[in-house]
Amino acid sequence: MIFISRNFINKFLSLIVYFIFLALVILFSYYSFIREKEYIYKEVDHKILAIAQSLPLLLSDDFHDRASSANSITNQEFKANMEKLSQMTKSFKVDYVYTCIKRNNSMFITSGNATDNEIKTGVNLIHYYDPYIEATPSMLKAFDTGKILFVENTDHWGTFRNVLVPLKSPNGSIYMSGVSISLYKIEQYLRESFIEHIIFGVGLFIISLPIFLWRHRRITKLAYSDTLTQLPNRYAFQKLATSALNLCKRDSRPFVLMFLDLDGFKTINDTLGHSIGDKLLIKVSNRLESILRESDIPSRQGGDEFVIALPNTDLDGASFVAEKILDEIAKPYIVDTRTLNVTFSIGIAHFPNDGIDLENLSKKADIAMYEAKKAGRNCFRISGNTE
Repeated sequence: MIFISRNFINKFLSLIVYFIFLALVILFSYYSFIREKEYIYKEVDHKILAIAQSLPLLLSDDFHDRASSANSITNQEFKANMEKLSQMTKSFKVDYVYTCIKRNNSMFITSGNATDNEIKTGVNLIHYYDPYIEATPSMLKAFDTGKILFVENTDHWGTFRNVLVPLKSPNGSIYMSGVSISLYKIEQYLRESFIEHIIFGVGLFIISLPIFLWRHRRITKLAYSDTLTQLPNRYAFQKLATSALNLCKRDSRPFVLMFLDLDGFKTINDTLGHSIGDKLLIKVSNRLESILRESDIPSRQGGDEFVIALPNTDLDGASFVAEKILDEIAKPYIVDTRTLNVTFSIGIAHFPNDGIDLENLSKKADIAMYEAKKAGRNCFRISGNTE
């Protein structure tokens, strides 16, 4: 049970790790986007504040004092002011740049962005006092507190993020410079940022997917393959052979199980070292695979023990395969300039005479393999056949 649990973990570990990785990427992207959203709002506030604070530099110091008196601002001066404000609006990509005053607890726009038609016709340019009836209480209060105010408000032009900077004219009267940017533009920045985060996440997914698939195949291969010979390991053989046996049961077809043990391998391993022994095992497994059909299921069980399942094979066919294996394996091997010789002792059990499940077939094949050892090795024995 422990063995199966470990292979289960090996099989799905990379999948679990990958989904954890993707979850972390999504969480990171979400957190990053939230921080980006905060950053964008801060950047917007810094931007509009800097514009509002520089706005008085565009107007003469006494402009607002003079603007309160009729005919004190010439059409030429106001037109020049409007052009400056309009240019600032376009350059900094905001919606409105203006100054405003308070009269009788009402806000008036004193220097707004004139339209092209207003500049052309001169309408409203001399005394550009438009009452702003949608001013919020906090906007009006800013005239009295003297503190910079950031506020969002909705009027008939839309919803805006505003900054109002209280200032004093030379005669001591309070006016405010203001800048407005529509929330639509801010949301557009956020959409662009969101798209960037989506592209980042998708790109990371596309890049990481091949790595995950490679790692998943690698781990799956390690979970099911013998690390030395790359043959199916004990766990993989159990699954493959059981599945093949069940198909043979269903269709009433023959099934053979072979147990193979290398003769003389222990002596080679002990005298020449494990490195030579491992290389020899690899060569043996390669020869073994070259003999078998694609439907046959070879496996290294550990050490010098191998097992082969032969679906759709009767005893005559199994005897033929065993003879081929004995002949091929007995041929000399060249390992690191050394010539080595090993042979197989093979035990054969067949379904259904020797058992109807893999466990009983394995026991009978193992017993038959020891009979082959007793018979002098380099031979095979069939379960129930003492010859």
